[in-house]
Amino acid sequence: MTLFQKLAFGALLVFLVVAFSRINEFMPIPYAVRAPIAICLLGAFLSGGVFRAMLSRPGILLLLFTFWLCVSLPFSVWKGGSFALLTERWSISLAVFLAISGALNTFAQCRKAMYAMAVASLLIVLMSFRFGGGERLSFVWGTLGNPNDFAAFLLLGTPFCLFVFLDQTRLPLKAAAVVGIAGIVVLALRSGSRAGFITLLGMTAVMFWNLSLANKIKLAVIALIAAPLVVPFVPSSTWQRLTTLGSAESDELVENPDLGKAAASYWARRKLAVDALELTLRNPVLGVGPGQFAPAAAGMAASRGERALWRETHNTYLQVSSECGLPALALFLAILGYCFRSMSWLRREAHRSPTLRPAAAMASSIYLAVSIYAFVALFGSYAYTMLLPAYAAFAEATSRTAAPLLQSPPASPAARRPPEPAPNPAPAFWPRPLVKF
Repeated sequence: MTLFQKLAFGALLVFLVVAFSRINEFMPIPYAVRAPIAICLLGAFLSGGVFRAMLSRPGILLLLFTFWLCVSLPFSVWKGGSFALLTERWSISLAVFLAISGALNTFAQCRKAMYAMAVASLLIVLMSFRFGGGERLSFVWGTLGNPNDFAAFLLLGTPFCLFVFLDQTRLPLKAAAVVGIAGIVVLALRSGSRAGFITLLGMTAVMFWNLSLANKIKLAVIALIAAPLVVPFVPSSTWQRLTTLGSAESDELVENPDLGKAAASYWARRKLAVDALELTLRNPVLGVGPGQFAPAAAGMAASRGERALWRETHNTYLQVSSECGLPALALFLAILGYCFRSMSWLRREAHRSPTLRPAAAMASSIYLAVSIYAFVALFGSYAYTMLLPAYAAFAEATSRTAAPLLQSPPASPAARRPPEPAPNPAPAFWPRPLVKF
């Protein structure tokens, strides 16, 4: 492994912990996010990893998605706002994919990167005790100051903690993973996020569906035991909110005034979804411009003599279709489909040999992470965030680095982990690093 590859990987681990935990928002460190990803991209570029990432299947899909965002830009209802979104937000998300996929060259590196993501999730849990607050638990400021986003990012960390539990043989680390998962579930429920609650149920259903019969029984037993232990940590008013949709009785509102806000939020989301569908039908090819749903919906409401909500779609799929058109939505769904298909294939192949158990655990965890993202995308506007590019990069790197292991001869039963494959070479048109040490 070259010096540039080592440099890129080390910077990547720092970036994953800082960026996915949001710790830099509470402990101000200059360039805590930008410096690591810049170093990672530089190392991956000089070692040829960036070009490999661009030529991968998810890399091509993301580049096509970026191209379509640029095509829709001139037709945006506010070109300046769309240009700012592309240059300030989406460009960083695309760079995250190139950095993760370009810096991960071996299966062992993928494994350590999964551990870094688990550490980031545990940091969110720990920081919530110091910086959490409000009637509905969330961070007191920062990007996770919204309870729905707080619950979503917590639940997205569950698969990585689960991987640590499945991968580790040391009891302290297994115990830390279990405590982290329990903390995530409790805090997500305490946020009072109905989207988080539905996502939690969906996550459990996905896990149950993909397990063998014996493991399904184990999961059912664990759920039955854990449910009574979790309930006391969540206030009864929060349970009321989690089960409230479009209406609430007057006596319930007296006991818990927050139910009125919950019902109003439900109807507001319905209206936003209808507006997004109407804008999609009016602009099916290019949309109203990246990030411009709110002003477009406000203009449509003004033409009808209605009060504008000035909110995002609260649905990622409708966000993409209404702002960028149906071709962009097709590319977005194709990226999701790649993650599901590649991880399903790897999990199925790895289950054939006990020595490939870490590869199966990693594929299952990434599959679950993408499933959770697909659920939270139904209730939040996450089209231009780094989440999907990051998970696509993990899926690409894991399937690429685990493929040689599947082709190697079976190891002895005493082997604890699969052998380390040689680093993948750079693309043919870039046969070697610029400088080799």
